[in-house]
Amino acid sequence: MYSPKHQETLRAKSLPPSGQDALPAAKPAYVQDVSVSELLGLADPEFVEETYRRILGREPDPLGRQWLSSRISGYPARRVVMLARIRYAREGRLRNVHVRGLWLALLSYAVLYFPVIGYGLRLAFSAARLPVTWRKLQWELREQQSAGRQQQRILDLLQQLNESLWRELRQVNEKAESRALTVSANQAHLVERVSAIEARVSADHQQLVEQVSAIEARVSANHRQLVEQVNAILERMDHLHALHDQALQRVTSQFEHDLRGMRKAEQPELTQARRDAQSTVDSIRHTRPHDNKRS
Repeated sequence: MYSPKHQETLRAKSLPPSGQDALPAAKPAYVQDVSVSELLGLADPEFVEETYRRILGREPDPLGRQWLSSRISGYPARRVVMLARIRYAREGRLRNVHVRGLWLALLSYAVLYFPVIGYGLRLAFSAARLPVTWRKLQWELREQQSAGRQQQRILDLLQQLNESLWRELRQVNEKAESRALTVSANQAHLVERVSAIEARVSADHQQLVEQVSAIEARVSANHRQLVEQVNAILERMDHLHALHDQALQRVTSQFEHDLRGMRKAEQPELTQARRDAQSTVDSIRHTRPHDNKRS
């Protein structure tokens, strides 16, 4: 009669739980080639997630996550069997992802967990690995001792660094206090200087105000004088304009009077010239028909 572990190996090609057949169609694959060693080296939660992602190309559903987690919890050797069951289930066969080293891992699991013989093989394998395990333990012990010495060195360095920092901090505090005293003295001196400057500025401001007031009074007086002068000039200009208009009117009337006198003197001469011109025109008109007849 086979043991339960060997029966799980023989059922490696069987389907996952009934709820897995009703899952939707798988999405495109994340990878087309998977290594067993990569998956077996993960912790249980990461193993479940990566197995579904790399073999089935999707995230695990709640039922599948619970089923796979319960199967491998406390039994790390069952991971190979679970990989085979998922790979050769219907959804896994449709995906057809190549899992490198899966058959060799299944063979090793079947041999090591075969009834009676598998137990002896596991004991022999464990005995054969005792030197390696012992050397590994010694190496880890030396590493721990070396790590302890390094930690002690680090603690010593931290202690020295702490003391150095405290010394520098005290020096910095002393310098800060001396600088604070110097700054306080400088501040008092600056306050005195600022007060003196403010007093001088106030006096200068008062003088400037008085000077500006005097200048404004002078400007106002000059402005009144200029206004009076401008008004006088404007009155003179108005008087000149009036004289100009009178002279222009006199000249115009005199010119009109002279023009009328000239017209009256030239009127007989113009009349005689018009009569002479009319007689000349009449004589020319009388001579032209005779010339036409002669021709």
